[in-house]
Amino acid sequence: MQRKIRLLPVFLAVFLLAPNVFSVVTPIGKITLNQTRFEKFGSLFFSFVFVKPQLYVLCQVGVDPTGQRCVNDDVSDVISVTNNDVNEGVVSMISEVNGQHLNLPPDFPLPPPGSPVTLFKETGMAQRLTGKAGLPTVNPDGTPGPVIRLTAVSDLEQQTATSDVLTVSSQ
Repeated sequence: MQRKIRLLPVFLAVFLLAPNVFSVVTPIGKITLNQTRFEKFGSLFFSFVFVKPQLYVLCQVGVDPTGQRCVNDDVSDVISVTNNDVNEGVVSMISEVNGQHLNLPPDFPLPPPGSPVTLFKETGMAQRLTGKAGLPTVNPDGTPGPVIRLTAVSDLEQQTATSDVLTVSSQ
C-alpha cells in the first residue's frame, strides 16, 4: 500500500504537466530585415501549406478607427502568409526603408484576393500576430501539419542596423 501512495504524486505530476509538453513553441524560421536600400523582402518556404492564407499589416502611426486601413496610409511592414504553386507554405515580410512609403514589388508573394487582412499598430516590441490559436497547416500527405505562430518585432525609430524581425514558430 505504501508503494502505491508514493507513486501517486509522480502520476499526478505527469498527468498535470502532460498538457505543457504539447504546447511548447519552437522557432522554425526567422526573417531579419536590415536598413539597406539593396534589400527587397524576405521569404521562408515550408513543406506544409497554410489552411487559410492571410495578410498582416503593421501600421507606423496606428490603425484607422474603422479598422480597415492605417492612419495616413502609413504602412510600416507587410507580412504575407500564403501558398505557392508547388504546394509550399510561404511566409514573407517587407518593410519600408527610411520613412519612404511602402510599395509592394510585383514578385512579393501575396495571398489570394479576398484573404483576411489584419492590421496592427506597430509598437516596437514583440507582437504575436497570430494569437494563441496560431495558423493551422496541412502536410503534403494530407495529415494536419504544425500550428504556426508569427511574432514580429519592428524598430520604430529605425536607428539600428536591424529594422525588423519576424519569427515563425510551431506549437
